[in-house]
Amino acid sequence: MFEAVYGVTIVLFACTSAVSILALHSDRSILAERAQTLFYVSTIGFVISGIVKYYPFSSGAFLHIMASIWGYFFLLAAFLLVILMYLLFSKWRQYWKSIAPISLVFVTVLLVMSVPFINSSRHMRIDLISSLLPVHVVLAIVGELFFFFSFVGAVLSIVMERQLKKKSSMVFIYRLPNLETIEKFNMWATLRSLIFLTAGLGVGVVLLWWSFNVLSLFSLKEIIIYVSWALILVLYFLRKRNILAAYRINYLTILSFVIIMSLYVYSNIAIQSGFHSFK
Repeated sequence: MFEAVYGVTIVLFACTSAVSILALHSDRSILAERAQTLFYVSTIGFVISGIVKYYPFSSGAFLHIMASIWGYFFLLAAFLLVILMYLLFSKWRQYWKSIAPISLVFVTVLLVMSVPFINSSRHMRIDLISSLLPVHVVLAIVGELFFFFSFVGAVLSIVMERQLKKKSSMVFIYRLPNLETIEKFNMWATLRSLIFLTAGLGVGVVLLWWSFNVLSLFSLKEIIIYVSWALILVLYFLRKRNILAAYRINYLTILSFVIIMSLYVYSNIAIQSGFHSFK
C-alpha cells in the first residue's frame, strides 16, 4: 500500500516539476495555475504517504523517522515543501513561479533517492536522549534548506545576467524577477539559513555537553555542518558588505551548495560507522 502511494507521489512531483518549468517559459497563465494546483495535489499525496507509513503518529514516531535513512530524505523533502508553501503566501509569492521549478525538481530528486532505502534497516543510533533532540534536527534541517533557496536565487541571478548580456528576448527576461529583487531574496534566504543553522548548532553543542561532556566528537557529519555554517557565514558577510561583485558571490553560493550537498549525500549513504551515521 505504502509503496504504491509513494510511487504515485513521486510521479506527481515529477509532473509538477515539468509543468512548473513549462510555466516559466510561457506566458499562458493556465500553466502557472496548473503548476500550483499540481503542487497542492502532490503535497497532499506526500502527506498521505507519510500517514500510511507511520499511522498512528506520535513523538516517538518522529524520532523513528529522524533516525532512519529513508526518514532523513523524507524529512528533508517535508521541510522543503513547508518552506515552499510559506513562500507561496509570503511577500515572495509573486516570484514563486520562478522559484518553484528548481525547488520542485530538487524535491523529486530527494524522493527518488530515498526509494532504495524504503525498507532499509539502517538507523542512526540516538545517544542524545533529550527533548531538545528534535529541536536540534528541525533547526539544522531548516537552516540547510534556506541555504538551498539561496542557491536557487543565485541560479536565477546568473540566468538573468546571461540573458541580459546576450540581449535575449525580453519576453523571457520579464518572466524572471529583476536582479535587485533576486539579490534581496538571496540575502533574505542566506540570513535565515545562518540564523536557523546557528541555533541548530548551538542546541547540538548543548546536547553533546550534556551527554558526553564534550563540545564535539569531530564526526564527519559534524565537520560537514560546521563547514557549511562557516561557508554560509562568509557568504552572508560578502553580501552584507558588498565585498565582491554579486555575480561572483552567486557563483560561490552555487559552488558551496553543490559541495555541501554532495558531502551530505555521501556521508549519509556511504558512511556506515561513527557518530551521526546510519549503520
